[in-house]
Amino acid sequence: MYLAVPAISGATFLMFISIIEKNSFFLWTEVGAVFTLSFLFAYFTISFFINLLKKIDFKIFVIYRIIVATSFLILFNFF
Repeated sequence: MYLAVPAISGATFLMFISIIEKNSFFLWTEVGAVFTLSFLFAYFTISFFINLLKKIDFKIFVIYRIIVATSFLILFNFF
């Protein structure tokens, strides 16, 4: 459920290191707003997909993957 937290935290840390090295100016309110919004959207997106996967089965994903794989095989074998 919280898989986005390390990714967002790591990206924020790397952004801060880059900004400090370049002596750039930035607004803390903008950084805080972006961090908060990205955390919230990631949390709700992951939550939505986990709930969706609990309600539906994986048949639609299997059919989708078969169609995509067949399309790629046809496309790359003929061109």
